[in-house]
Amino acid sequence: MNAEIESAKKDLKAVEKQLNQTVPKLKSAEKLAQDYPEDVDKILPEVGAFESAKTYREKKAKPVLEKAVRLVKSLHHSLLDLRGENFNLKSKANSLEKENSALKAEVGKYKQKDENSI
Repeated sequence: MNAEIESAKKDLKAVEKQLNQTVPKLKSAEKLAQDYPEDVDKILPEVGAFESAKTYREKKAKPVLEKAVRLVKSLHHSLLDLRGENFNLKSKANSLEKENSALKAEVGKYKQKDENSI
């Protein structure tokens, strides 16, 4: 009985540890999103004096957009990872809650038996 309770406590600590590991990932993703302005004119470099549209596109705009695409992909992968971890943590927490309530019910039965025998 006590071993089951200790096992449940260890499982709970493991879940809390996983949760504490995901919080910094979320904060770093939020910080990264804040580093980029919403206005596109602030992201793209200015056009040079005698620069053609093709040169501007190839040398300035395209690299910025490629960087933005890589950033969005990495954020999307991070989001999927966090969702998976969140789902796993929720399911573990639910199973631990069920196990905890079952153990509490069992302890209650033993207490009743103990009171009845006195």
